[in-house]
Amino acid sequence: MHDFHAKLTSRWNNRRLVGKHATVMLLATAAIMPLILFVLIGMLGPTFDAIERREVAAQTARAKNSLTAFKNDLMKGVGDYAMWDSSYAYLNTPTTAFEKETLGPVTLQAMGTDLIAYIKFDGTKIYTLAADIEKATPLGEETALFSDVLTKGDFFNKARENKQHHDYVRTPRGLYVVYSQWITKSDGSGTPSGFIAMGNKLSAATISEALQSKVSLDLVDGMPIAKRLIAEKGKTLTSEMKHEFKTHLGLLNNKGNLLGAISFSTPRDISALGYSALLSATAAIAAAILALLLILASGIRRITVRRLQQLESNVHAFRSTGELVEGGIAAGTDEIATLSNEFRSMAIELNEASEKLMQRTYLQGKADSAAGMLHNVRNALAPVRVMQEKWLREEALPFRANMERAADELDNQDITPERRAQLEAFLLSAAKTIALSARSRRQEMEENKSSIDQIASILGSYNFDMSSATPGEEVDFLSILGTEIKTLDARDSENVEFVLPDSMPKLSGNRIHLGQVLGNILVNADEAMIAAGVAEKRITVNYDVDSNANMMTIRLTDNGDGIPADKLAAVFQRGYSTRDHKTGGLGMHWSANAMRAMNGSIAIESEGAGKGATVVLQIPVAASHQEQIQLAA
Repeated sequence: MHDFHAKLTSRWNNRRLVGKHATVMLLATAAIMPLILFVLIGMLGPTFDAIERREVAAQTARAKNSLTAFKNDLMKGVGDYAMWDSSYAYLNTPTTAFEKETLGPVTLQAMGTDLIAYIKFDGTKIYTLAADIEKATPLGEETALFSDVLTKGDFFNKARENKQHHDYVRTPRGLYVVYSQWITKSDGSGTPSGFIAMGNKLSAATISEALQSKVSLDLVDGMPIAKRLIAEKGKTLTSEMKHEFKTHLGLLNNKGNLLGAISFSTPRDISALGYSALLSATAAIAAAILALLLILASGIRRITVRRLQQLESNVHAFRSTGELVEGGIAAGTDEIATLSNEFRSMAIELNEASEKLMQRTYLQGKADSAAGMLHNVRNALAPVRVMQEKWLREEALPFRANMERAADELDNQDITPERRAQLEAFLLSAAKTIALSARSRRQEMEENKSSIDQIASILGSYNFDMSSATPGEEVDFLSILGTEIKTLDARDSENVEFVLPDSMPKLSGNRIHLGQVLGNILVNADEAMIAAGVAEKRITVNYDVDSNANMMTIRLTDNGDGIPADKLAAVFQRGYSTRDHKTGGLGMHWSANAMRAMNGSIAIESEGAGKGATVVLQIPVAASHQEQIQLAA
């Protein structure tokens, strides 16, 4: 063993420098490649899993949002009928003429609604009808069941106690979303004496369309996952499998009883592709290292060894004479002189790189500003898109196509009087439905025009250099805030309650940029309150003025889900977002730049998760109001 070690040592010592370097690097490569693969898997594996889980969370959120949209569409239809003079008159004095003209399977088909009922607060059923809207035929058993559900029991009590109420109701035919509202006159007057209820049958197709993937809607009976959902009080359950995540979203009524579940799968494509890519990358790294070894061996032989020999010669000469020989170190022919020259060259290049970095920083600032502009344009476009989608849904309602067919059939002189009466009643009902929606559509068109005008203002007066000051002008904060509140109302049907001061001094700033800052703040606050699930979304605005500094401090406080203390500092960083399902993080970053450009500032405060947040704006007071404020102080 000793002889073997001695031979190995002797052989190693006699090897050339290039051979030693190559041997060491080959051994290091063989040892490090498994480690690289292990580290990559350890580092990126959780990332793959996190990405997939975020997709599961996003799919779940989209499923919940589609349920919310389903409920909101039903709520609007109920609201139109509940605040209608004819409904109020019919509830108090029922007539068969109203029922034939306004109610019935054909009307339900035109509305896209499966159930309609008029109920007195004393439990008297005025009218109830459940229908198969595809065939426009009544469903007797469903009608009887809903007559019982809506006139007694928990739903009836809640509908009688609350102006608006909704719940899930399960029947042998499936799971319905049922919405009720007290009936008043169209101007809101009149003492309510009963409520109207409408219901739509929930289908898997509705959720599948929102998720763009196959979804199943199962009732409790026979569901393998039912016991777990009941044990978890109906919370969302996600099961992790080798190739997919299986998610079940429980559907509970207001009493907390589990009625069914929405189930969908999210494939684990990212993990499969990621680990395959890691193996390919590791093999590529190994091949690159081998190629590098060949290049290094040649480089070491041609450059390192020769220069080390020259360095040794120059060092001996310098030791002997105390001077550098001609063409030696000082002349830059050895390693030390080359290092000195490289350092001098590197210093020159560093200055050039610093100038390039400053230029790139300037360009990056322009890019951030442009990205901020696009973010603000997108916010302004949001209500326009919501309105367009709403109009498209209204135009796609079945009754619009059926109107033309009904008109064509009326031209036929051979149809029976009963059929002619049915067609005329349908056309009259459809015309009334279109007339009812015309008023709101005119208002919506005006709101769309306002949003488009805002986009034109953003594009027409945009300052791409947020590092420089924007021209100051006298602006009315409450007027600008009012415009952004209207935009938020168009974006979110569940409006926010605002508590505002009666008046405020004028400010000095850029009207367009200040409006976009407020737009970003309101959108973020709305999302925080939706995430918190508060019953009443509320934003309170108050202010105070520092008369010495001529600065106003404005505080906008919401009752949303708040921000943990460890995340407050990152809110204004470029690319950061407190929402896991959102990417970009440009809104608050751009807002901070815009406020600085107006000689102001923006900050955010929160006592922690679940405790709301306050955005604090500081901005100069307009010159025309400064003297007035100082006198008042």
